[in-house]
Amino acid sequence: YKGSRVSGQLTFHGPATIDGTVEGEVLCHGILTIGEEAEVRAKISGEVVIIRGRVEGDVAAKKKVELENPARLVGNIQSPRLVVAEGVLFDGDCSMRGAREKGEEK
Repeated sequence: YKGSRVSGQLTFHGPATIDGTVEGEVLCHGILTIGEEAEVRAKISGEVVIIRGRVEGDVAAKKKVELENPARLVGNIQSPRLVVAEGVLFDGDCSMRGAREKGEEK
């Protein structure tokens, strides 16, 4: 929630939204949304990761990462799909190895 602070490892089973401050590691078995007011300094992984707030750390998704305005991401992305909206700040590298593997299967 807004104004909340969490430090450590967070694990979610199903969809989750973060609107507060998180430091550590976040694992989501579902769709993870980082809200506009959120400030996250963590390693993030999930099925689908949607970022609208500020994130400092690496992001890995099994299906897709979406960076929606006004997202600010300083870190690396590993995902087969990446969607970046206009106005987003992304400072890092992106690896889409899963996309190549899926393309070879078809």
